[in-house]
Amino acid sequence: MHKLRGLRRGLLRCAIGCAGAIGIGSVPAFAVPYSLLTTISIPVSSANTTGGELTAFDISYFDGNTQTYYLSDRSNNAVDVLSAATNSFITHVGTGTFSGAQSSPDISGPDGVMVANGQLWAGNGDSTVHVYNFTGNTYTAAPSISTGMPPTPVSTTKRSDEMAYDPTDKVAIVANDAATPSPYVNLINATTNTVTKQIVMNGSGGTPNATGGIEQSVWMPSNDMFYVSIPQIGTSGPGGIAEINPLTGAVVNIYNLASFGISSCSPAGLVKGNGNQLLIGCANAGTQTILFDPTANGNGGAVLKTFDFSGSDEVAFDAANNMFFVTDSAAGLLGIINGMNDTFLGSVATATGAHSVAVDPVSGEVFVPLGAGPNNKICSGGCVAVYAPVPEPSSLTLLAAAGIMLVGTATATRRRRRDKTH
Repeated sequence: MHKLRGLRRGLLRCAIGCAGAIGIGSVPAFAVPYSLLTTISIPVSSANTTGGELTAFDISYFDGNTQTYYLSDRSNNAVDVLSAATNSFITHVGTGTFSGAQSSPDISGPDGVMVANGQLWAGNGDSTVHVYNFTGNTYTAAPSISTGMPPTPVSTTKRSDEMAYDPTDKVAIVANDAATPSPYVNLINATTNTVTKQIVMNGSGGTPNATGGIEQSVWMPSNDMFYVSIPQIGTSGPGGIAEINPLTGAVVNIYNLASFGISSCSPAGLVKGNGNQLLIGCANAGTQTILFDPTANGNGGAVLKTFDFSGSDEVAFDAANNMFFVTDSAAGLLGIINGMNDTFLGSVATATGAHSVAVDPVSGEVFVPLGAGPNNKICSGGCVAVYAPVPEPSSLTLLAAAGIMLVGTATATRRRRRDKTH
């Protein structure tokens, strides 16, 4: 079975790459861009507080080095660990040690999750980041990191949420997005697991006045900068993106989307695509998804394109297939954008409330957790849905032609080699 899945993945990618290499005319890779491949059930943990179902979850993350998927599962009060190699559940991590599903997401946990410097990090609802060492599928708790900010009146009892990692400088950024009176971000030395700087987003010292909290962040390797989604700047407006130096903590730029003619967005999802492109997922329904380059126009930034799809939280990018994935939780859809030609390909059904998405960089499969409920037509008790690319019929013909030509080329090469040796 695994060999067949591997062959299918290789053929799908060859549909584009091989055709170009052997000079066959251009044929679109996908007719129906992606379809549901399978679902993965999440076992009920001993700490489940939602009736044995998966109803409350937050951010998800893929570790491409191990083909491992992590999901912040508040229903089971744990981080779920799944294998993309076998599309199966592996284990719960930290069961019962998080805040779980509370009355407010601001104090629930786990929240943001990622792998940084070889450790699993997961934000919690009490301004801590839980840290785990792991070897294979064995996870051992390490000392947690406190992101609470003394003194008062800044809240120290709300969640450590979305995060990103700079592997060059070994610095992580973690947002305390629900802190009062103003949210803030933490820069953390991922070697010592200590907070080195906290940046309050209240409009002072060159920071944005982030009155709507802080959302997804990403690291840009080309200029060694963090970019952070700011849903609202001041008392109104579409929000924007903050650029932060990971070493100094300086806010280098604030890209207010109002300056680019955007009237409504509320940036939530943020992911790096090709080159210096950032895809901004707008939380406001009925708006758009924005392709943005913060390095353009002498670092004044530029909106490259907008797509008629919104209602997003987390967004993701598959560098191997050049595909963006954008959630619309209200409509229960997963939007798909071709990053090679910046074309919106369409959407596939998920379930109402599905706001988290991550992509396995090895297989190209897309993992979307679906909460339990009557609007979930895929797995009524909740699950992680796995979507995979589907070749269109003309692509199958292309694959066959490509295979024949490649075999013919290889045969001719062998014959020439035999002629030279006889």
